[in-house]
Amino acid sequence: MRNAIQSCLLFSNLSESQCDEIASISSESAYKKRDIIFTEGDCANALYILMSGQVNLIKYNSDGNEKLIRRVMPGEIFAEAAMFSGINYPVTAIMIQSGNIIAIQKQPFLKMIKENPDISMSLLGVMSKLLRHYNEMLSALSLTQAINRLALYIMQQSKLQKTDCILLPMSKKELSKNLGVQPETLSRNLALLSQKKIISVNQKKITIHQKNKLNAFAV
Repeated sequence: MRNAIQSCLLFSNLSESQCDEIASISSESAYKKRDIIFTEGDCANALYILMSGQVNLIKYNSDGNEKLIRRVMPGEIFAEAAMFSGINYPVTAIMIQSGNIIAIQKQPFLKMIKENPDISMSLLGVMSKLLRHYNEMLSALSLTQAINRLALYIMQQSKLQKTDCILLPMSKKELSKNLGVQPETLSRNLALLSQKKIISVNQKKITIHQKNKLNAFAV
């Protein structure tokens, strides 16, 4: 469990012994497809690390329609903001692929942080970087054109998946919603980048052929 915790971005600056301490107050559980991990409005009493499978974080509107807020992939952490801020979970977390999840309970974790200032300072440093990253993403979504948002997303996925041959973690319909564009606009821009031979697309698989040119769009 310690290796899974240390590989998570939030805890990446911690030592092995510090990660062992966190592992000692953590639990690992198996979930099946469609299992609900927590529901919007529940008390945020834990944060989670997805070890395997996939999780959708969704929000329901007044008509009962759901909106995908984020798809969590293996190795990623979720619900940390709600837990640290002391608010209830703002979304519902649903398992969409069977897998295992590590849960770190709020009270013992906060107690550990208070007793270990080094852990606290390390987490603050990482969280400030994450905040800056998310602010940059929000700025990109609000200020750039559709093709720039798409190129930025592909570059980010390439970095995250550590390959130039990425697999989209969601359907193209869901991706268009996340990028704030119409599905037709997404398809048109994928086709444009393909025609320029910057990428090639095979269903949910995108291969980057000219990273420099793609990076030039990702502004």
